[in-house]
Amino acid sequence: MAARATGKRSSRAKLLRAAATLMRESGYAAVTSRRLAAKAGLKPQLVHYYFRTMDDLFLALFREQSAGLLEKQNKILNAKKPLREMWKVIADPKATVLNYEFVALANHRKALRTEVTQFMDRFRLGQINIMGQILAKKGPKALPWSPAFASVLLASLARGLALEGALDVTAGRAETLATIDEILKQFDE
Repeated sequence: MAARATGKRSSRAKLLRAAATLMRESGYAAVTSRRLAAKAGLKPQLVHYYFRTMDDLFLALFREQSAGLLEKQNKILNAKKPLREMWKVIADPKATVLNYEFVALANHRKALRTEVTQFMDRFRLGQINIMGQILAKKGPKALPWSPAFASVLLASLARGLALEGALDVTAGRAETLATIDEILKQFDE
């Protein structure tokens, strides 16, 4: 009985991993039952065995991905270099591309919209909290901005660079990354 339960979790996990890969490679519209099953190496019927609707699949994948991001974010303040760790989490190109697919999906599927919005607010509040603690340790003159503005600026820059990197945009990239590295070094000390 335990082996059967493990097999079920394994097939479900394969479907979720395959869905994430398809979304990153070809967009959420490419995630169909047939393509998903083929990518996971499973029979198409299993898609709807584990997920009644495609919205259920997308919701399960979003919840899994967002839980992973929150877990990473919760560990940031314990890191030796918290701002650098925050940058790594928000600048991850794979996560960024997938998150943009979820935002696009949320614009078309109301079942996801509320959940995506709530997560984004929660994730942002976590970033603001982290930035506030980092800035408090460095002193009031560390940056001339509020923790909220600094968090939004850093996250926007990270997302933009991650998306441009996924498209192989290079103009200005090396200089920008070098400048970001210098800023992060100031907070590492």
